[in-house]
Amino acid sequence: MKPSSSSTMRRISLVPVTLFWTVQVLVSLSRGNAALLPEEENVLEILQQRFNAPSWTGDACEADVSWIRCSNDSRHVSSLQLGSLNTSGSIPPEVAQLRNLEVLFMFSNKLTGPIPDLRNITGLTNLDLKENSLSGPILNTTAFTNITRIVLYENILTGGIPEDLFKHRRLKILYLGNNPLGGSLPDMSELTSMTEFSLPNISINGTIPESIQNMTQATLINLYDNPELKGQIPNLSALVNLQYLDFHNCSLTGPLQDLKAAPNLVSLILPLNDLGGTIPPSLFDNHPDLKYLELNNNSKISGEIPDTGGLTMVENFFLNDCNLTGPVPPLQKNLNLRYVGLQNNHLTSCPTDLRNLTELIIFDVSNNSITGTLPEVYPGNKINFLTFRRNNFHGGIPMTWTNLTSVLEFKVEYNNLSGVLQPETGNVGSLKVLLLNNNRFSGPIPKDLGRLNKLEILDLSHNQFTGQVPEELAALPNLRKVLLHSNKLDAIPEALIELQNRGLNLTYDPGLQVIRKKASAVSGGIIAGIAVGVAALIGGLLVLAFVVVRTRRKRRYGQLFKDSISTSIQAFSHKEIKRITDKYKIVLGRGGYGTVYYGKLPDGKEVAVKVRETASQQGAAEFLTEVRLLSKLHHRNLVPLVGYSLEGGQQTLVYEYMAQGTLHSHLYRRGGKALNGSKHQGLSWRTRLHIAVNAAKGLEYLHKDCNPPVIHRDVKASNILLTETLQAKISDLGLSKQLPEPKEEESTATGISTAVKGTFGYLDPEYFVRHRLTIKSDVFSFGVVLLELITGRRPGNQDFPDADQDTTLIEWVQASVCKMDVESVVDPAIGSAYKRDVMLEVVNTALSCVLPDSGARPDMSSVQLVLTEALQVENAEALRVENESTPAERTFQTLPLSGPLSFAHFQPSLSSPESAITTLAPR
Repeated sequence: MKPSSSSTMRRISLVPVTLFWTVQVLVSLSRGNAALLPEEENVLEILQQRFNAPSWTGDACEADVSWIRCSNDSRHVSSLQLGSLNTSGSIPPEVAQLRNLEVLFMFSNKLTGPIPDLRNITGLTNLDLKENSLSGPILNTTAFTNITRIVLYENILTGGIPEDLFKHRRLKILYLGNNPLGGSLPDMSELTSMTEFSLPNISINGTIPESIQNMTQATLINLYDNPELKGQIPNLSALVNLQYLDFHNCSLTGPLQDLKAAPNLVSLILPLNDLGGTIPPSLFDNHPDLKYLELNNNSKISGEIPDTGGLTMVENFFLNDCNLTGPVPPLQKNLNLRYVGLQNNHLTSCPTDLRNLTELIIFDVSNNSITGTLPEVYPGNKINFLTFRRNNFHGGIPMTWTNLTSVLEFKVEYNNLSGVLQPETGNVGSLKVLLLNNNRFSGPIPKDLGRLNKLEILDLSHNQFTGQVPEELAALPNLRKVLLHSNKLDAIPEALIELQNRGLNLTYDPGLQVIRKKASAVSGGIIAGIAVGVAALIGGLLVLAFVVVRTRRKRRYGQLFKDSISTSIQAFSHKEIKRITDKYKIVLGRGGYGTVYYGKLPDGKEVAVKVRETASQQGAAEFLTEVRLLSKLHHRNLVPLVGYSLEGGQQTLVYEYMAQGTLHSHLYRRGGKALNGSKHQGLSWRTRLHIAVNAAKGLEYLHKDCNPPVIHRDVKASNILLTETLQAKISDLGLSKQLPEPKEEESTATGISTAVKGTFGYLDPEYFVRHRLTIKSDVFSFGVVLLELITGRRPGNQDFPDADQDTTLIEWVQASVCKMDVESVVDPAIGSAYKRDVMLEVVNTALSCVLPDSGARPDMSSVQLVLTEALQVENAEALRVENESTPAERTFQTLPLSGPLSFAHFQPSLSSPESAITTLAPR
């Protein structure tokens, strides 16, 4: 019977399906029978041991380990991903035996020594060894015919850039930054596939080759921080895909290019060069996506600023320290502007209305020749700094300025401003610096300035103010400097003058009448009556106390004041303490107070049990008073007290256990292990800032939110503990190590020691004069901790670079900052993953904290604000880089863009007499 056409079609259609599954089964069987070559498995075992990477059983290619990937036939290793494993030592040369390797990642470790010869790995496409300490020359890459990505930045490679590295036509991504390579740039003619070309800070000299224009696919080119790179910037008109160009801090000359062939330009960073000529109007007209424009510190750039209407997305606009003339453009269409720096030019006029700039944070046109009135601003909550100093502005301060809610600095000194200072100025509660000096203001100083509780610096000198200085100024808690001289004032309150004894820098004209403090209006009879009543009350209380003590003297000390201790705090028996600590089995640490043991409560909660040595013990009543205080302190950045015990002749405190140990361990015992087996981590700059913010918030709570304020007395790195997620909490309130005192103060008639609690290197120097500690003593100690976080060095005398043998940490950092050499004090473990402006601000904040005069130090609220904003800036930068960089490279190295900070509370240099007055610049 002849088959029907339909059945024939069904059989025909089944043939390819059957064939497909047959092939799949055969391939699967062939793979199952294949095994990784023995020599490659041996190499994997060597690497697993060296990097302490996850191990496997059976066939490595079939194992579930993320760091190994194999080729399709499962006989060869194709990818090794061994990044961020904290591994030290050299790269095992055996890795070159993996001839079929395509991807080799060993980034962010502690690898040293030279890069081994990898020429046997001819199929390598992706090599990433960044953030190590590898030395020697860049490896020979001639054999890598398919290489597309090479990332070697943050090492100590030398020997120049080999010419063969620039011969790879398929190479798309090259990152060599922060290596002392030296030499010059080779010819770039064959880098035709290059998309990301980043070679900052590699000590190169010579010029940029004209052949850079062959990189027509490039979206990012970074050559910044190479000050020996000279000559003109070659013609870049062929770089039609360019988005990010950064040549700052070189020695480049010649005119600016308009780059109109690159319409997608996002960032143009050219400060600190020797560029000249005028700004091409087409540079502003043809780049609607341009966000970051920095041409500052090129003193030969002249002419007028072109119309900015085409820069609709611009956020950072820095043309300061050039030689520009004419008016500041209207800025009406630049609605996204955040940072405007036009200072130190020869500009002649400024827009009178900036209320359309709702995102504005900083506006600085100081040191120009601008006439007219001060501009109106948007009364929102984002502006931090308004700086119009050293111009020819006239009129008064606009009322819109008094509605700002987050402004930190008004600087309008050295102008021709006049009129009265409006009382509404007292509405600006965020204001820290108010500089109105060298103008023609008149009338009385408003009492409302006494509402500026955050004010630190007030300069009203060289004006025509009249009347009495308001007594309300004396109540401002953060004042450090008040300059009132060269006015027409006639009186000053005694309370303000007395603040000089607490560190206030106060100037006023001689001959002013001193207004004495107001005497109490309470009559002598009333005072006498109150005194008699108080005496009677005290007598009654003493009798009552005697009766109570006598009736309870046979009771255990553990019951004293128990009712006043928070119910959340548990009283443990001596037997319970022994059971919790498993008979004091595991010691976490020892100190002047005694020993700390690891423990577990019956519910499984981990605790740290601090048992005081007999010599450190107080009386029982004092101990329980301390417990009562500790039980009332509740803040997320204080180590919580769980319980206490006063039995068995021991004074014991039980705290929550902090899994990551002390900050001291992470800074100085890197590679050590916590009790849970996790290694002490190397701390990134953002993590260090986060820890500093946490600790500052804890101290701020003690100083500001507790009534009366609580003085910690022993702030140091070993008293800042870290949770599993590296949240910082302050510990050892009231348990600090005692310092030896001069012999005449070691005891009193009652036998009670007057020795203060504290630790050498962290102790406020004023203590040795006044023999008492204050909340500003905690600020000093915190400043030392902040310097430790920045430098990775212990306090006290050390062998500091370029310093005398007896130089302290504070002195070393101060000397470096005075030379504007902040980079030399930064812990090498941080690398360069930080914004220099942020780092300088944090360093200056730390130095403000450790000023010898306690009255000149900031309070912890101010410090916490600076650090929080610093962390926000760093986090925002990291997020911006993450969002704007390509998936191939998610690091600070990709977009090292920098603008001015949105904060500047403390002096940038201790060497200048005007050091308390900051000057903002983008770099």
